[in-house]
Amino acid sequence: MSKIGRNDPCPCGSGKKYKKCCLLKQRDFSEEYIWKLAQEADDKFFTEIIRFAIIKFGPEIFDFAWQDFTEFREDEFIEEENPHNQLFFPWLLYSWLPVDFYPQMHDLKNNTIAELFLKKNILNLSDFERDFIRSIKTNPFSFYEVMEIEYDQSIVLKDFFTGKVEKVIEHKVTHHAKITDIIYCRVIQIHNVNLILGCSTIAIPAKEKIRLLDLKTDILGNHKKITKSLLLEWSDDIRLEYMNVFEALTSPPIFVNKTGDPLSFNDIKFEISNPSKIWELLKHLDNPFTEEEFLEEAEFDSNGKLHKIEFNWLSPKKRNELTPSIYAHIQIEENELVISVNSNKRANYAKKKIKSLLGKNAKYKMTVTKSFEAAMKEQSDGPGVHHDPKMQEIEESLEFQNFMDQYLENHWENWINDKVPALGNITPKEAMKKESTKRKLILLLEEFERNDEHVDPIIKQLKYINLVRRELGL
Repeated sequence: MSKIGRNDPCPCGSGKKYKKCCLLKQRDFSEEYIWKLAQEADDKFFTEIIRFAIIKFGPEIFDFAWQDFTEFREDEFIEEENPHNQLFFPWLLYSWLPVDFYPQMHDLKNNTIAELFLKKNILNLSDFERDFIRSIKTNPFSFYEVMEIEYDQSIVLKDFFTGKVEKVIEHKVTHHAKITDIIYCRVIQIHNVNLILGCSTIAIPAKEKIRLLDLKTDILGNHKKITKSLLLEWSDDIRLEYMNVFEALTSPPIFVNKTGDPLSFNDIKFEISNPSKIWELLKHLDNPFTEEEFLEEAEFDSNGKLHKIEFNWLSPKKRNELTPSIYAHIQIEENELVISVNSNKRANYAKKKIKSLLGKNAKYKMTVTKSFEAAMKEQSDGPGVHHDPKMQEIEESLEFQNFMDQYLENHWENWINDKVPALGNITPKEAMKKESTKRKLILLLEEFERNDEHVDPIIKQLKYINLVRRELGL
């Protein structure tokens, strides 16, 4: 009997080519081959199912689905450079139920777009392609911890919620993920091979495990364990948590000063004619110092008149503060007075206050404002920073190292009994009493340990972190 070619008609009589019909049933293919077939099916269906969706629902379907995907945070879908495309399109085609937006279409029921496509084209698809579509809907998106990586080959993932560990055939994700990272994706199984269909474009650092623990607790509720079907029920909440994590990781950080105002550097400039008079009117703003102490660093002209002086404007000391905080820096030099503050809010107040204190003795000229980002860029673009040899000598001294050891030891001894925001404003000792908060505490100490790998040797804290573990019985 002659060998059947891959492109020959299938002997079963289906009318399809052998490679798209019974060939898959008669051979055990390698994992890599199944992965390749799945990639081909995904590429094919992306084009064909998108075309099918536009014809059936119209182009507005993308906006409707996008509103649902983002929980109505955004109304209009913009495809170009959208960081969520790798997640959105697989979700749109294989997870989203259009029935809520098209109730007048009675044939939709609880079918995804891919399932509607399958029903219409079932006779034109191979068994593998049918299996591919059918295998997706029952597999939820979830958060997975990266356990092992074989570059450009496979990755071992552990579902953060169910704890299930799976080896997944995958190429692209292995290029940027690191062990202990978390990725948000969907794992499907076809012909006993695990594959990824839809994956976040960012790897989520391990420190985010702490925030995911609260969601895990909510999902578990009164259930004995978290199952795949339970994750499907919570799919919208899980996706929303991913959107929150993505936003937190990709949004520029907002830097604030001690009172919570966004940082910006403001120099408020006044024209003056009598530096001595200005100093007399403002010196009470730095109240802890005597007049002699004030004048130690001052500069005088040849006639003994005040030429330049700098001092701080202090805020009133609060009850829980050891020392008052600095509100602004004041510089008087020749014919100019400069008040430097670190927020726009402080600048507005300082301008009014100085005007009221000085009256006609000073004329406001301008306020020069520089954002925190601009100031940092200016500093990084400027001349290199050279370490002060004297400071280096101090840091290397045995006395300084003993001081740092004592300081860090006291800090960690107190930390055990301090309320920690990441633990829900309870102390580490209190966190040990419940399994959910104990798990958060373990993750928090692991994150401290990871961060400690990148700090200056002088302030390394691993030994104190381990002391905390021993003290808490971890």
